[in-house]
Amino acid sequence: MTVRRELLTLVSRTLPAVAAAYLRGLNQHRAYQAARPTPQHPTRGDGHSADLNIELAGPALRNHARWLDENHDLSVGVLDTLVNRIVGAGILPEPMVRTRGGELHEGINTAIRALRDEWAMRPEMTQSDALAECQRIECRTWLRDGEHFIQHLEATPRYPYPSAVPYAYEMLEPDFVPYDLIDESRNIVHGIERDAFRIPRVYHFLRQHPGALRGRFTTIRDTIPVSAARVTHRRFTRRMHQARGVSLFHAVLRRLQYIDSWEETEMIAAKVAAALTVVMTKSPDTALTAAEKERIGQRQGLKMQPGMILTDVLPGEEPKVVSSDRPNPNLGDHRFDMLRAVSAGTGAGASTIGRRYEGNYSAQRQELVEGDVGYARLHGAFVASGEIQKWARLLDLAVLSKALILDGDVDLATLHHADYPRPPLPWIQPLQEANADVALIEAEIESLEAVQRRRGLDPRRVAAEIAARPKTAARPGAAEPEPELDEELEDDTLSDEENAA
Repeated sequence: MTVRRELLTLVSRTLPAVAAAYLRGLNQHRAYQAARPTPQHPTRGDGHSADLNIELAGPALRNHARWLDENHDLSVGVLDTLVNRIVGAGILPEPMVRTRGGELHEGINTAIRALRDEWAMRPEMTQSDALAECQRIECRTWLRDGEHFIQHLEATPRYPYPSAVPYAYEMLEPDFVPYDLIDESRNIVHGIERDAFRIPRVYHFLRQHPGALRGRFTTIRDTIPVSAARVTHRRFTRRMHQARGVSLFHAVLRRLQYIDSWEETEMIAAKVAAALTVVMTKSPDTALTAAEKERIGQRQGLKMQPGMILTDVLPGEEPKVVSSDRPNPNLGDHRFDMLRAVSAGTGAGASTIGRRYEGNYSAQRQELVEGDVGYARLHGAFVASGEIQKWARLLDLAVLSKALILDGDVDLATLHHADYPRPPLPWIQPLQEANADVALIEAEIESLEAVQRRRGLDPRRVAAEIAARPKTAARPGAAEPEPELDEELEDDTLSDEENAA
């Protein structure tokens, strides 16, 4: 080592360029040895942009994910789990309009709730589903396909709005904005026209679903330009500068396909093993007569019956039963290990999608807490990418159509403020969870209303039920009140006259 250092010092004095090149190569070998291709570790990846990768693989990933959602039970379970944790029974915004003094405006908030409940019955353009079901469909499409589009119908002429507020929206699958519509002269990438800052300006929607246009190359004549001010594009991305979304299944598609094919193979093996099979073996040295050879040709197989005796056995033959080693005893553990990997790639809880609940309270709580962080992130992304826009447009149209009359003391800056509650977190130990909530409320870390909303309760309804409860009614678990004594019998002390008598 010392000799090499001295030699390097000598070379650096006489030939500094050669010494610098040697040091660069040495450092590169040390720091980036993992990037050097070997037969065991071939070079992977490419330098494609996010848009080019989506152009090459986006439709194929989307179609594969849809096939799994239609045919694979575990894939259905993954999506159901995520939708249940993100949307639950529906995300119903709770208005938080305040007065100029900073207090909640009860009158305006009550009026907004009434308009919201009426509009949420049929908010979508086709008027087929309520708001909660529309949100579940949107969330499923967003996760499975990677994106979807919302076109807002605001005071559209001739449209029969079912509520007092002239606002509805249309749900559109990503197929309606074609991937193959690219025009560099107009800065159109995958059907989205953007300005110099890559801000979407126009979305080019197909006039009909592309399933009716299969085999044709999409041109600008097949689409209708819609201003970006009327469109909300909810997409799931993993990279910067990505115009279109990518399926949440992009990293686990092959594993899900492997689980599906492997389970099918194991079921076939178990079915074959369940059918008792007998093989007749014979010695090659045994000589058979012509009649015995004829009997072999006429033999059609054995029909197994309880207590049967094999009599049609020729000289040199021996019956052997094929051993049955199915079902595979390691099937469950291996399947659950694969589900753990799917859980890591999608964020869905392995115990939930595998319906395998094991471990003590600490283990279950750890899985629940770690998974809840991912569910909270997806819930926030789902709300921010679509539900906030719907709520703001609903309130703006309500004010413009005079379906909502604002008071003079309303702080207009808080008109769009709302709370978007998450689905309640499941309980593992109800008493411990309840005691923790009580401690948070007493320490004023959380409000009583926030805890009630987190548990999926409506604070106004709970307060009304408590107020309507008779004051004399005993609470569950409370001690029974002591009976009051009669005033005449309350003092049992006798007077002097009574004692003398």
